Amino acid sequence: MQTKPAYRVRLFLAVDLVGSTAFKAVEENQSLDEIKARPKWVSVFDEFYSLFPLNVKREYESNLGPLPRNHPKSGFPKLWKTIGDEVILCCRVVSRSHVSACVEAFLKCLEEYSKKLRDEDNKLDVKGNMWLATFPAPNTSIPLIRDSDKEPDITISEEIEVKIDENPHLFDFLGKAIDTGFRLAKHSSASQCTLTTQLAYLLVCENLAPPEKGRDIHFSNTEIFKGVNDGTPYPCLSISTETRSAQVELLKLEHTVSGKSLYTQSNMKDYLEKFMEITKIENIWLPEKTGGEIIDENKPNSYRAFEEVFESEIALIERQDKQMKLAEEDGDGTQNGNEIPEDYSVELIREQNDDD
Repeated sequence: MQTKPAYRVRLFLAVDLVGSTAFKAVEENQSLDEIKARPKWVSVFDEFYSLFPLNVKREYESNLGPLPRNHPKSGFPKLWKTIGDEVILCCRVVSRSHVSACVEAFLKCLEEYSKKLRDEDNKLDVKGNMWLATFPAPNTSIPLIRDSDKEPDITISEEIEVKIDENPHLFDFLGKAIDTGFRLAKHSSASQCTLTTQLAYLLVCENLAPPEKGRDIHFSNTEIFKGVNDGTPYPCLSISTETRSAQVELLKLEHTVSGKSLYTQSNMKDYLEKFMEITKIENIWLPEKTGGEIIDENKPNSYRAFEEVFESEIALIERQDKQMKLAEEDGDGTQNGNEIPEDYSVELIREQNDDD
């Protein structure tokens, strides 16, 4: 029997090549590589697809230090999928410190890879986008490859979720948080990594992105994104990934002349909290350190509702199995003298439960 899946939070980290269309169009890059017999631009992209995820893993492990005994082996961000010139990483995060380690590793890799591309003078750059999503509700996952056409009685379980944690590339993720994350990408740039309100709120509340350490969260404006928050304007938030001193100074001067200044932890927290309250975006709660327990009172309402449905369905399936087993033991398709119909189903079981 399948085990009820635990409340899960997954972090998504997307990196996209900037200037890729123009780069491919350059005649020199279209010519064939004499060794690999393919256009020269393909080698640059091939390196990006393989090297960037590896860099994030290495940076994550070097920053994290010795892993706690109970830290998940699959805790580093790993490849979920590639979409055109974009690479998306994903991992389950189990604590606020875990989120911080993943985010910091990703931001550093954005900065380093940007510098690498500038040094190569190929007119390419990278931009990033980050978001969080909770599972198995209100977001969900589906397998990309199915073992058979027959659907199991329960299509989600802890056993399946563990497989997803280990091999996210074999699954797709669906839900409002996923849609919101993708929508925000249009505002990312080579100097600004975008992030959702849920991730920003966690970083601010836990002082994981303090402005005095250079990881300030910049608010530019609000915008209506198709399919996000029922048409309510959504905050455009980002963290600077600019490393060139002249550009950093320019950004500071732009803030000065526009009248904008760095937020304080208190007023950014208050703003995000009020926004999520009004738009009914669930706050994502995680323990401070890896190994901390997520107690029931901190689980969101969406997960509690899922628990009730899951446990109800498991009870129905167990009762159905019991009825079928008893019928088989009778050997003649009857139970206590009563014939078991061929179309005996979960719906009939449910009716009996209601009567009980």
